[in-house]
Amino acid sequence: EIGKALNSTFQLQEVLDFIVAKVPEVMKLKGCTIRLFDPEKGHLNLMAASGLSEEYLGRGSIDDELSTLHAMKGKPVIIHDATIDPRITYQDNAKKEGVASILAVAIVVKKRIIGVLRLLTSERRNFSDAQINFATAVAEQGGIAIQNAKNYGKITKLITELEQHEDFLQMVIDSLQAELLVIDPDHRITMVNQVFLKNHDVKENDIIGRPCHDIITACDPEDCPLTHIEKGEKASICLRRINEGGQEKYLEEMATPVSAFDKKGGTDFIIVTIRDVTTHVQLREEHKKKEKLKGVLEMAGAAAHELNTPIFSALGTAQLVLDDLDDSLLQDDLKTIIRNLGEVSELTKKMARITKYEAKEYVGDTKIVDIQKSAGDTTPS
Repeated sequence: EIGKALNSTFQLQEVLDFIVAKVPEVMKLKGCTIRLFDPEKGHLNLMAASGLSEEYLGRGSIDDELSTLHAMKGKPVIIHDATIDPRITYQDNAKKEGVASILAVAIVVKKRIIGVLRLLTSERRNFSDAQINFATAVAEQGGIAIQNAKNYGKITKLITELEQHEDFLQMVIDSLQAELLVIDPDHRITMVNQVFLKNHDVKENDIIGRPCHDIITACDPEDCPLTHIEKGEKASICLRRINEGGQEKYLEEMATPVSAFDKKGGTDFIIVTIRDVTTHVQLREEHKKKEKLKGVLEMAGAAAHELNTPIFSALGTAQLVLDDLDDSLLQDDLKTIIRNLGEVSELTKKMARITKYEAKEYVGDTKIVDIQKSAGDTTPS
């Protein structure tokens, strides 16, 4: 009955309380105590008791008591009269409490002593071999139940910690702005974050366990990041261009292998992140265009500066020739040349000033060079 009861629960305190309550009932005892050894502190802790006062239980440590030391060696200790036996340290306390005889047996688990079970009577008793064997058997059964309860407690605590870590990890990946997937070596999805579920309008139960290529349709099977990982690359990044609702978008897919359990360094799973980098790509392209335009403007300014001097010289020479020319027909042609040279000269001056250009609004968010303002021309276009 005791054995069945001990195996019916994995709660440590329930096991201890049952033993100290049931054994005195069966053996007609005054009380019972269980002390378990604390390896970190190096002493016995009182874990459960019945039939004894708080004053008696708090009388002090019994770690160095001879009865305890002998019991911790695995030998049953029988105290016929606790009030006079030299193996008992607190004899006066025993007399005041009404404790007469004591039987102490070791609690053993796989030949390892983990504590002491003490049985106390109110009248002096000569414990029989049957009673000693019964107490020893209860201690052994109790030791197994105690160890099972401790192991269960450790496992429960570990599971709770793992769940807390998993919840924390899920909270972290859900807070990422990028889509995140965890993929096993068979390319099946084992975990996703909320951003992925929202962007793809799917439920977690609908995609867990499915091949990733069924879900990530933008991925090119021939240039898949997972393929690069399988070839031994530490990380793989691919840029995809897709058309979504008539708009061009750019997605960055990054895959990173993780070896958590494989001692040989193999890949246990792959973490994939997908980011919308459309804005970054557009900014980069816009930057390239601006750099190209800047180069064109600088070249135009340099060319205008080089042209301005010979044009100014030619214009002066043409004006001198016009003053000395008598032929009216040639004068008309020369005036036309001078007028054209003047316009070219003015244009090169404007081009030279364009290197300090100003921009004006164009279409959408685009801006272009305002040639008139850059050249200092206030005439409306």
